[in-house]
Amino acid sequence: MKEPTLNLFAASLIFGRWKYSTPSSNSPWHWGFVGVYRNGGFIFTLSKSKSETKKKFINLQLNSWIRRGTRVVFIDFSLYNANVNLFCIIRLVAEFPATGGILTSWQFYSVKLLRYVSSYDYFIACCEITFFILFIVFTIQEGIKIKEFKSAYFKSIWNWLELLLLVLYFVAIFFNSYCKIQIFLLLESLLKSTEKYSDYYFLAYWHIFYNNVIAITIFFAWIKIFKFISFNNTMSQLSSTLSRCIKDIVGFAIMFFIILFAYAQLGFLVFGSQVDDFSTFQNSIFAQFRIVLGDFNFAAIQQDNPVLGPIYFITFIFFVFFVLLNIFLAIINYTYSEVKADYSIGRRPDFELGKMIKKSYDNALKKLKLKKPQEDEDNESVKSRDLAERARREGFDENEIQSAEQMKKWKERLEKKYYSTEIQDDYQPVTQQEFRDLFLYAVELEKELHYISLKLNRVMREVSALPY
Repeated sequence: MKEPTLNLFAASLIFGRWKYSTPSSNSPWHWGFVGVYRNGGFIFTLSKSKSETKKKFINLQLNSWIRRGTRVVFIDFSLYNANVNLFCIIRLVAEFPATGGILTSWQFYSVKLLRYVSSYDYFIACCEITFFILFIVFTIQEGIKIKEFKSAYFKSIWNWLELLLLVLYFVAIFFNSYCKIQIFLLLESLLKSTEKYSDYYFLAYWHIFYNNVIAITIFFAWIKIFKFISFNNTMSQLSSTLSRCIKDIVGFAIMFFIILFAYAQLGFLVFGSQVDDFSTFQNSIFAQFRIVLGDFNFAAIQQDNPVLGPIYFITFIFFVFFVLLNIFLAIINYTYSEVKADYSIGRRPDFELGKMIKKSYDNALKKLKLKKPQEDEDNESVKSRDLAERARREGFDENEIQSAEQMKKWKERLEKKYYSTEIQDDYQPVTQQEFRDLFLYAVELEKELHYISLKLNRVMREVSALPY
């Protein structure tokens, strides 16, 4: 029967050095070189006296406290530096694999558990409260949008990004609150009994996890900036290129990882027993990425297998570096050329940050009565009537005016349908009615061009008939 995991703590709860203690429910898993462990086992508490601690160590050694069945020893202790208000939670680990020997590792976590001490800390507290209020406001806003647009809300990738950020915000707020409550309870127990060791390791672990959540949240918050960069033509083209070729990139990624995993399995089976870079399947995958980036040890694989080593290396470089990477660049280049062609004929996103800021600024001035509304911004129908009256004064007949108004309506409806930034795929399927509208629009354009051509020919004949 496998002997339970052994734990040695520099200070901990005293359950008896020869009595097995079950792991606590809130203890995190420790990932070692050989296995995964929890904090249960045989616990020995060091005393404050050096001589007494030394005697206890001798007693443990004489009674074979560490035996052949021992798999791991943990040494945990915590330090606090009041000058910088930081806790340093330290764990020293010694693993005993079945093959013999010892593998050592360590973990040092410097965390700020006492959060609100200085005036700057209270400023951070105000920012956290503001963040919580904004989280509630944004959650309500997204809920209203989902209720209003229903299934259409989930067709935009930016809406999915908003939902992901809201989930990350909630996780960050939850872990922050949980850590504060646990720190308060542990400090209270520590002040009541100074001889008792308070295990801060799990708090440090979850604090690091909280920092990781914050880092991921900030990363996606920066990605969200792409939504607001359409005011710049170059950046708008880049974002449109990535959004349009995402399907091709996913298909390419499937093919790429199939070949990558095949070569990783080949390298692991052929070189795994001799070359450290291929000692595990995971290491083989990372070694291949390093080969693509130019960081590799060709001499090691050639020395291990003079025949398969060069074949493996040459074929991997050919298929991955020369073929697959060039296919990836071709996908990006082809899509970028299509996007550039669309922009060259006047196709632009509906949303522009510059116009939005200017419009918001003008609306704010109008509400504060610092700016009077201009006549040309009152009503779009007034503009249409003015243009129609001007056309009548210049000699256009009613059929031409009505045809122009009809073409303008078609153009606005088609632009709203096909030139909107909410549509991620520019090649949407067209219904029969939409095709009819497009066809009629093209026919009217052809008539107008023919009519303009006839007028130009008549003008040219009249000009040529004038006496010099």
